[in-house]
Amino acid sequence: MTKIIHMNSNFNNVQKKQTVRQVNLNNNKQISDNLDKLYKESERRVSEYGNFSSVKTRFINKDKSLDVKTVELVIKPSILGNERPKERELEVVVYSKNERSKYSLVLKRGEKGELIKYLKDEELPSVIDNVINEASDAFSEM
Repeated sequence: MTKIIHMNSNFNNVQKKQTVRQVNLNNNKQISDNLDKLYKESERRVSEYGNFSSVKTRFINKDKSLDVKTVELVIKPSILGNERPKERELEVVVYSKNERSKYSLVLKRGEKGELIKYLKDEELPSVIDNVINEASDAFSEM
């Protein structure tokens, strides 16, 4: 099922081009299901302090209108490592259809409890869907 969102903005009396963005509701379901998996695995496998092996879920994009093949959701130790041993990161990694290009974005940094809580945020699937669409646009422009 697809939902169409019309976006139109008027800023300082300058009319911007209207864009039509389709939100694939099946993708949001897929994202939500993978966030649930990541939540369960992260509760068990992410340590409160120090290093740990990254926890990932991966799914195939079903929206054929996007230039995206695969999406990964990852919780990993912070890149700051020893400076902030309690800090973790939630990252979205999007691979192009040919999987030669990837687009990644850290959505949140914080301690384990903060990230675990954020995985249950009802807005998070839409945020991730937006990242997937941004990645698709970037891949299309290459």
